[in-house]
Amino acid sequence: MDSLSTMRKIALLGCALLITLAALPLLAWAGPAAPSATSLLTGLKAFWKLEETSGIRYDIHGENDLSDNNTVGYAAGKFGNAAQFTAANVEYLSVADNADLSAGVDSFTFASWVYLYGTEAFLTIVDKGGYSDMGTEYYTEYRHSPYPLILFTMADGSGHYSYVMVPFSTYNEWVLITAWYDADNDVAYLRINDQTPITNTYTYGSQDTSEPFNIGVITDGYFPLDGRVDSVGFWKRTLTSYEQCALYNGGDGLDYPFIGSVDPACDELLPTATPTNTPTPSNTPTLTPVPSTTPTPTLTATPTRTPTATPTRTPTIDPTRIIFPTVAFEQAGAQFCNNTEFADPLRSTLLNVIEGIDSVNTAITVTMPSSVTITSNPFSMARGMAVLLSDVTWLQIIFDFFLFAAGLIIVLMAIRFIVSMWGVVQRVIEIIKAIPFV
Repeated sequence: MDSLSTMRKIALLGCALLITLAALPLLAWAGPAAPSATSLLTGLKAFWKLEETSGIRYDIHGENDLSDNNTVGYAAGKFGNAAQFTAANVEYLSVADNADLSAGVDSFTFASWVYLYGTEAFLTIVDKGGYSDMGTEYYTEYRHSPYPLILFTMADGSGHYSYVMVPFSTYNEWVLITAWYDADNDVAYLRINDQTPITNTYTYGSQDTSEPFNIGVITDGYFPLDGRVDSVGFWKRTLTSYEQCALYNGGDGLDYPFIGSVDPACDELLPTATPTNTPTPSNTPTLTPVPSTTPTPTLTATPTRTPTATPTRTPTIDPTRIIFPTVAFEQAGAQFCNNTEFADPLRSTLLNVIEGIDSVNTAITVTMPSSVTITSNPFSMARGMAVLLSDVTWLQIIFDFFLFAAGLIIVLMAIRFIVSMWGVVQRVIEIIKAIPFV
């Protein structure tokens, strides 16, 4: 009895092992894991989840813990708890000035989930600097005039400042406010949720003051906040479109440390591989003339006069004026219109010209850094376009063929796997049947 029971356990264990081994290929075929948003940890200088119910609010990523001023409360947040601010009490959180939170002329981004109650006032969300523009580094705030809006301001301390404004009407609801400055392209941005960001060209960056970093008020107690703030982050870089999409995550948000499911709609914003650099064509395309061949006269025994062959006219090259024979222009036209190495204005201009040219003497002028004039003999652009379309058709046929072949191979491999696994299953059944069960 004991031996039969032992044999039964061994058989069942063997079946479980075989089933597990059979499932491994299926797991491998399940596809790649969802894209990760942990790149948001790169360049992150501080992140406050604001889960605490009172006292210090801790920076869970860096060393910029926020002091509680005038007893900031708490309420339900976007993720767990949020800091709740009462304007009448001038409640705010702050940390002393330091290099992590000073922007200067570098790129930076700060984002926060905000829940505004809709009071008729000026309400500060995030601030670094003093009250006046001359003392400001950067801040975001709500303003009720000239119309309800969210404002992102920067100032360099020398009379230069940037204002970016986005209309606002979403009260008593969580919204993600993201503000950033791209120092490489001299542009300030402000975005609410996943809306198209509003931009402002600004070349001066931000000044570096000794003022503290605040949430809920501007330094010296101006414009205190009535509302809640949750999950505030500060980066010393600009975030990519994918990272900003992941932060919003279809409205669900993605909290620190940014591990979790990301809205599939963000996948199309993932950066693509950088193509290999190709030589940049010169502004003035140059046509190398084909040397004309002068026929060699054939000598005969009869002293008759040998006709002199008329030499083929060789195209003349000018630095700003290029002469194309008929076939040469058709080939060049196809190359210009289908070659991404050429500047878009040149390609689009040629495409427009193609639509209006058939078989006439035509001079084509293309506006570029230097003017290029292309003159042709009588020609038919229709033939050039036919050659181009013919090439595209064959490329499509070849692509479709390889796509079909790849699909067929995958189907055959799947059938082979199923057949092989069926044999294994039959063998396992035979083993189980052979075991004498009591």
